[in-house]
Amino acid sequence: MTRAPHILAVGGAHIDRRGRVSGVYVPAASNPGTMREDVGGGVFNALRTTVRRGASASLASLRGGDAAAETVARAIREAGIEDLSATFLDRTTPSYTAILDAGGELMVGFADMGLYDLAFPKQIRRSKVREAIAAGVFLVAKDRAESGIVGDFNIERNISLPFLKRMSGLGVMKKRAERAVARRQIEELGIVCRSEKDDLATLSGGNQQKVMVARWMSQASRLFILDEPFQGVDISARRDIAAKLRASADGRATLIFVTEIDEALETADRILVMSEHTIVGEHRNADIDLARLLAEVAGGPLHGGAPPGRSRTVAGV
Repeated sequence: MTRAPHILAVGGAHIDRRGRVSGVYVPAASNPGTMREDVGGGVFNALRTTVRRGASASLASLRGGDAAAETVARAIREAGIEDLSATFLDRTTPSYTAILDAGGELMVGFADMGLYDLAFPKQIRRSKVREAIAAGVFLVAKDRAESGIVGDFNIERNISLPFLKRMSGLGVMKKRAERAVARRQIEELGIVCRSEKDDLATLSGGNQQKVMVARWMSQASRLFILDEPFQGVDISARRDIAAKLRASADGRATLIFVTEIDEALETADRILVMSEHTIVGEHRNADIDLARLLAEVAGGPLHGGAPPGRSRTVAGV
């Protein structure tokens, strides 16, 4: 008997509001219309569909400490998805509000997504971080200086930091194991340094980024997420990181969020284009229709009239 796959995902699950004007829109006036509220989000919607088709799934998202948070939590439970989300009691739950005209065309959209911008390494309950790591869900954060590297630590300790317990026995750190892991990552990613004992602050930006990626590649994962891993690095460092990601991709799912098309084309097997937290395009990275891909990223007409806005490319390896 074939066992149903289990999917681990990190992404949006938020309040989704759709308002629609009933008649002709009159500017600067009170217009009659309807407002519908649901729970949406590209990742949540995809997982809900996957569960309906027989798979099991877990979702790690972010929500606030307001009443909307319970609405989102209930929707996740009712969809049959394991909820690994983190709660920020002093924040509002993310939401997206779209106002449509009588014909269904978007007039204006409001994205209250500030909580997502905090990213997962910041202020999340420690238990949730531990649960995610234990489940094999690893994240390379976008801002390495603020959410990634520890400048006062050396390369060796920066790589081992999330896995100190795995490298300890009876409360004593296994120094040889820590050193061996660091040296292997330095060699495989081509980190330019004198030794694993070099402080992070002495490295170039590209080599600091390699250390941050090396940290999460030093241990096996089931879902590996990288947010702008090539940001601020030169072409050589980018190619080293991309080559390592592809060479080690077997046995896990890898998602890479990028804003530059060439980064996705160089790294991915499959490319998704997202705009305002919605998937607006999907491509296999073989004989790709570059004109369509560019139009989707730019918010053009080839992808069904999705509104222009913040577009990101998700590269799957």
